[in-house]
Amino acid sequence: MGLDPRRDRVLVVGDLGQPSSEPSQACREAPPDSKLDASRCRSCDGRLVMRKAVLITLLRLSLVVALFASAALFIEYQRAGDPAFCGVGSGCMAVRLSPYSKLFNIPLPTWGLLVFGSLFAFVMAARSRAQHLVVAVAAAIGAVAAGVLVYLQAHEIKAFCKWCLMADSSTLVAAIAAGLLYRYVAEGAAAADKPTQNETAVSDLLAEPSITIAWILAAVVGLAAPFLWAQYPVIPPLPEQVAALQVPGKVTVVSFTDFECPYCRGLHPTLEEIETQSAEKLVVVRKMMPLSGHAGALPAALVFECAPPAKRDATVDALYRAPEELLNREGLLSLAEANLGLDRAALGRCMDDPATRAIVDADRDMFLAIHGAALPLTYVGDRAILGFKPDQVREAVALALQGPRPSLPLSALFALVGAAVALASGITLRSGKKSR
Repeated sequence: MGLDPRRDRVLVVGDLGQPSSEPSQACREAPPDSKLDASRCRSCDGRLVMRKAVLITLLRLSLVVALFASAALFIEYQRAGDPAFCGVGSGCMAVRLSPYSKLFNIPLPTWGLLVFGSLFAFVMAARSRAQHLVVAVAAAIGAVAAGVLVYLQAHEIKAFCKWCLMADSSTLVAAIAAGLLYRYVAEGAAAADKPTQNETAVSDLLAEPSITIAWILAAVVGLAAPFLWAQYPVIPPLPEQVAALQVPGKVTVVSFTDFECPYCRGLHPTLEEIETQSAEKLVVVRKMMPLSGHAGALPAALVFECAPPAKRDATVDALYRAPEELLNREGLLSLAEANLGLDRAALGRCMDDPATRAIVDADRDMFLAIHGAALPLTYVGDRAILGFKPDQVREAVALALQGPRPSLPLSALFALVGAAVALASGITLRSGKKSR
């Protein structure tokens, strides 16, 4: 009794055109005298194995890219403002300063490293149908979270972070690949009590040492390379307003500050220390950015602008150390007279002079023009440091005093990570092709 040729054709076409068809099942169900020969069964099985090899590659590749993007963002959050991968006025900075940048008070990039790292490790070990199901479910949850984050960037934050989008899109791709891979594995396992030739071949493919080593190498490169590149960043040109403040022959530190801001006050001892230690090679230029929520910031800024050059440093120190209850017109006039020896009447007239207020307003306009996101904002030479980062300011000063450093372009970073991923992908696909 032979197999109906029409059934033969339908099964083969179904395998090629419909992913849900199971060619191995057709081979198993064919009677002994079937015209469906062994070579055709092997060809059908090979196509399924090759498709699974593609999905395995796509899943692992997307997770490595997500790890790579998370590592870059982790560095950005640690080195806020210092131009490693984004910069002060970037969409990444806008996302970082938003209320959506943390989950349970832990920065999202830290979560990304933990989640993507764990999922990648589990994917590398997954063999059974149950394990592939766990991967598919976890990736699907990640895809939902990625979709929410993209929505928040578009509609709430109204700024897009390119590295965030890289991680989010990679998560979506991983979810699709993991879902399809589980579908294939589940169909193969449901077709018979014993594993089919296709399932065995896929399991062997996943366990091949060269594939495992290649993907572990790709993940290590994706994680480690951003940390290396962050040490040798390509520094973007200074905003022209800040560039105009640079003092020739000296490292110029431009500090945008608010005398009532607690973080600005906390950074003052560091700036005072480096200015004292490197007085011959470094100069600090202070620009006023009194925040509207700090009632004492504006009168303190006016006092700073009115202080004579010979007493400017002493005035700065007194304003940062003054109790907040004294940061008002009368309190500051009394402080300046008693502690700084300034003429109270002359200082009052200077504070009331519209020209003095215009200087403070010009500083504020400069801060807004360079897209300053928060205080304190400190430029050390051509590097920008956002927030209370005393150790980072010291490091930037030390590097600036050493002179120009080599830089590693981002294109080389992408080339390195791309090469590692391409190598792992090529080994996986080649192994899948051999198993056909």
